[in-house]
Amino acid sequence: MITGIASRSFRLLKEAFFNKEYGYKTTHFWGPVFNWGIVGAAVYDASKQGPEIISIPVTLTMLGYSSVFMRFAWMVKPRNYLLYACHAFNLLAQLVQLQRGVRYQVCIYN
Repeated sequence: MITGIASRSFRLLKEAFFNKEYGYKTTHFWGPVFNWGIVGAAVYDASKQGPEIISIPVTLTMLGYSSVFMRFAWMVKPRNYLLYACHAFNLLAQLVQLQRGVRYQVCIYN
């Protein structure tokens, strides 16, 4: 029973991953994979860099970019959940960066 369920689940997962319409050989997979680099850079900056290097205009631009592409990933058929998750995490990372940058700017000018 368990092995039959596991075997069927593995087969379905394999078929979904190797599906030519949106499998690993397409931009539906590789676009989001490389976009995770943006999220990684934001998380790295938040953990290792000081807030003095944060550019508020660039952070706002990245917030807009992630918002637009979250909508795109949701509206495209078939839905691209990997791209949506990537931009959702980027949106959160950029919000953290924006908060750090604004706090730093307020401390400087007060």
